[in-house]
Amino acid sequence: MVHVLLLILKVLGITLLILLGIVLLMILLLALVPFYYTIDAEYYGDVKAVGRLRWLCFVLDFKGTYGNNKFLYYLKSFGFTISTNDENDKHYHKGLEEDEVSTKGAEEYQVPVKVVEDDFDSFVEEQKAADTAGTELTQLPMKQEDGKASETDKRFITDEASNQATPKQGILAQINSKVQAGMEWVTSIPMRIHYKISEILSRILDFLANIKENISRLIDKRNEIVKKVSQTKEFLQKSYTKLAWKYLKQSLFRLWKHVRPRKYHGIIRFGMEDPATTGQVLGVAAMLMPLYKEHIVVAPDFEQQIFEGEIYAKGRVQIGFFAIWILKLLLNRNMMKTIQEARTILGGNK
Repeated sequence: MVHVLLLILKVLGITLLILLGIVLLMILLLALVPFYYTIDAEYYGDVKAVGRLRWLCFVLDFKGTYGNNKFLYYLKSFGFTISTNDENDKHYHKGLEEDEVSTKGAEEYQVPVKVVEDDFDSFVEEQKAADTAGTELTQLPMKQEDGKASETDKRFITDEASNQATPKQGILAQINSKVQAGMEWVTSIPMRIHYKISEILSRILDFLANIKENISRLIDKRNEIVKKVSQTKEFLQKSYTKLAWKYLKQSLFRLWKHVRPRKYHGIIRFGMEDPATTGQVLGVAAMLMPLYKEHIVVAPDFEQQIFEGEIYAKGRVQIGFFAIWILKLLLNRNMMKTIQEARTILGGNK
């Protein structure tokens, strides 16, 4: 029994070691094996570009193309397409079409015809019963005693008689009523003016009462800005800030050396509307020649306004380098102290 348990533990241990070894191998491959990228772009009235990113030759292959204002991508692994947005590709998988969705919805919400007919018949019967009940409830008793009218009929007859007996209002009475209404409007003018003046004065008093508070807020804001500016000046003049800035520039330069294309070439043809401007741009390009040297050809055109060209670049990127680069930044004492001080000044930590 003990030997069986030991054998099982031995098998489990070997299996765990194998799995751990595979995980470590994948991590080392991901960190040490670089990603190779290529960029091929041109502009002759329209932008066309092709970019590709590969890892371990065929293990992971991503390709993106741009042209005719449309971006297409292809993601492959071991030669098999995993994902793409190209509708012409046979591996393109799109969702349900609109007609399929509508058909599916109709099937989900379809009700049997027999049920609908039964419900309709019951609905008609219920409506008839409701109408009959409503008619019985809304009917008023019309039978009265002989020779006697109801209280409502008497009231209606009295109102009609009074309306017929009331004579129509004369022209003089109408003029008199209009004159009285005009006099009332004229006499209300001083009161309305009084209310308006009172409202304006109250607003002015409120504004004057808030002036002191507004001025104090402006002074506090100005003092806060002055304090921030003085703290920033002191922060930039500190020794650890200067050392951190120097280290950051060196780190960025190393990062650029790592990600920059190992191989690139191209040609750029340009021309401005004014030949003098074209000459000035050519002078700036000549100053930057040490950066591109013989890899890029710059061809000025002094006769027409034009800009076109093409470029090809190839390089590699290593994830392990990025991990070490970030770790060095985080372990640098001057850098961390500078970041903490900057966050304090900006209000991140108080």
